[in-house]
Amino acid sequence: MDRIKIMLLDDHDVVRAGLLSFLQHLEDVEVLGSFGRTVDLVAGMREQAPGLVLLDFSLGKGEMDGLLLIQSISARFPSCRILVISAFDVPAARTILQKAGAHGFIKKSATSMEIIKAIRVISYGYPYWSTSEPCESEQEVTLEKIDFQVVPLLNKLSPREREVIRCYLDGMTISEIAEKFARSAKTISTQKHSAFEKMGIKTDRELFMLKNEIASMNF
Repeated sequence: MDRIKIMLLDDHDVVRAGLLSFLQHLEDVEVLGSFGRTVDLVAGMREQAPGLVLLDFSLGKGEMDGLLLIQSISARFPSCRILVISAFDVPAARTILQKAGAHGFIKKSATSMEIIKAIRVISYGYPYWSTSEPCESEQEVTLEKIDFQVVPLLNKLSPREREVIRCYLDGMTISEIAEKFARSAKTISTQKHSAFEKMGIKTDRELFMLKNEIASMNF
């Protein structure tokens, strides 16, 4: 029986340890590497060829933008399947993830059986998109962390940062935005992060939760 060759990427040691604890005991799975940094994952993929990468695209400071990473893996390792795992479920972001090259998404709160089901489905060549939605209490907790001065802060964004945020909310990927405005993907990613800092938010989830407020301003 051919084993599913997997590599993991998550900047939280506890998460990686938890995933390894059950994946290593599965007869049809072989974990080729577990990494906390993007550069180490890419180096590992050059040495060995995983059939699937399980990654968290919301990485820490100094790491490559998650969507850029997915696009890079998809372009450089086209035979590798990509399963995104995240603490948050953002239905509106699934189109963006799929356009970037991801083959599936599952929440970190999923059971071990749900995660391995997603891995197997994707490794067989099919997509797997979790249908779970965040509960109301989870949304409230997350909203409490958002600086509600964000709307006035939108006025501090430069015209180019506004363009990037508008396009991102419309479902465009970093690469598509770069092509649209004839800029590099790195420049677009930098402008996106700069806009996030000015808005007082840190994640794509927080941005999409503010989509209605931003739209109401004719942003």
